[in-house]
Amino acid sequence: MFQARFSFLFKRTVVSTGLLPWWEERITPWPRVIFYHYVGSAQPPFLRETALRKERFLEQISALRRRYRFLTWREYKEALVSPREATRSILLTFDDGFQSSWATAKQLAEDHQIPSLFFVNTRVLDNAYSPWTIQYYFLRSEANGRFLEPLWKSISKGVPLTPAVARKRCHESFSLRDVVEPIEEGLARFGMTPAELAARYQLYVASADISKRNDLIEIGNHSHSHYILSKLTDAELDNDLRCSHEILKGLLGESPEAFAYPFGVPETHFDERCLRSLQAISAYPYIFSATDSALSIPMPNGKDRVCLDNIGTRDVVGTVAKVTPRTLKNWLLQ
Repeated sequence: MFQARFSFLFKRTVVSTGLLPWWEERITPWPRVIFYHYVGSAQPPFLRETALRKERFLEQISALRRRYRFLTWREYKEALVSPREATRSILLTFDDGFQSSWATAKQLAEDHQIPSLFFVNTRVLDNAYSPWTIQYYFLRSEANGRFLEPLWKSISKGVPLTPAVARKRCHESFSLRDVVEPIEEGLARFGMTPAELAARYQLYVASADISKRNDLIEIGNHSHSHYILSKLTDAELDNDLRCSHEILKGLLGESPEAFAYPFGVPETHFDERCLRSLQAISAYPYIFSATDSALSIPMPNGKDRVCLDNIGTRDVVGTVAKVTPRTLKNWLLQ
């Protein structure tokens, strides 16, 4: 608690005292990569805790645009080669393939010429599926989680868990048999399939939109089913990665270059075995995490990202500039 409060005050102090330009010039590791999940004005009730209202998102983009330059995918790759020339530049990315986020990315490209990289789980295209996490959020919000009994039986001996404990236990115990199948069983007891859930709320982008996208929107691979890849068997892992790659290759007419693994913590959610399996299918020279921590274990070709879903507009610039005590400490110790 104290450490978080100190980091918050440190960021505010650097920004408000005029030290930010010095920090950006000397300390911030450019180019920076930011990401969002669900962005929209009318979120489904079960996603409200994790979604970001479109109005707040646009406020953040406006604040960032006044100070930084948004990169196209080609410009980002060039910036990695010459980072000293990439000062104050950022790559905007979205995860999970939500239709609402797609509409936002499209609006940014068409109305403001702001480029982005859109990571897609291919199984959800055309609302053909809802990943296990979305099914869980839905069941948790309906009937006080009564239809989660199969999951509790699988991971907690029938004892209902709090949201925080359930999330941790699902990740620790993850497998198709122990987590995905019990959640899908609960959804079936509710009287719905994963596809029907996606279709009811029109959650996901259409494959035709991917094929006919604006040139400023690059498409990346986010796996097929949004599983915890490091927990899959070799056969399950190969099947998931191969499916997503072949579907995207068919839609794009070429192999995607970027891959962002679900949940995004190196080693925990994507390890060397996952990397070997992925690159046995295609080169994927750009691998994106969902962490911006100096404590994370780097992956070969790995690119850090910072999530702005829960960042206030006032703090978004300092967050993107990576204004933290730890960043300063690491810079001083170089």
